[in-house]
Amino acid sequence: MSAASYRVLLTGAGGGIGAAIAATLAPLSESMLLVGRDAERLARVEQTIARPGLTCRCLIADLTSVAGRDCIARAATELPHGVNLLINNAGTNEFAWFVDQS
Repeated sequence: MSAASYRVLLTGAGGGIGAAIAATLAPLSESMLLVGRDAERLARVEQTIARPGLTCRCLIADLTSVAGRDCIARAATELPHGVNLLINNAGTNEFAWFVDQS
């Protein structure tokens, strides 16, 4: 793809690896939909990557719920030119003894 041609949907964008991915892809993107659960953290990432020519939208959503996934899908379909790069960086952990897992 050529420069400024990515239209990114990035989950887990509020910090750590997600924020680093956003910063790396921002110069190569025309639009980014940043998804996370913390509005303040997403806003900081958005401020960090802001540049002329980049349309950035932050979406507060939780991928662990059906409603959250529906919200993300709806937001992606409402983007003017859609999404051509999905990075599903969101994750969740459950800590338990292996023998207790079902």
